[in-house]
Amino acid sequence: MRRTKEISSKKARKDHKSHIHGITLIALVITIVVLLILAGVTIVTLTDNKGILIKANKAKENTTQGNANDRIKLISNEWLIEKNTG
Repeated sequence: MRRTKEISSKKARKDHKSHIHGITLIALVITIVVLLILAGVTIVTLTDNKGILIKANKAKENTTQGNANDRIKLISNEWLIEKNTG
């Protein structure tokens, strides 16, 4: 009787292990493909002619130019005020 219990408990453990599932190779491949697609889209978005980096550089240039124009106007107005108030 005891021998039968041992065999049945070993079989139960073996059956229990067969129900434990890990990540499958297919799921891993699909995950890698999705990550590669996302990486490709991100790289194109950053480096394209209308990409984020080019737009950021143009915005930086426009800001620098605007700041210079504002500074010139400010100095001009200060000079006019000094000239008129004497």
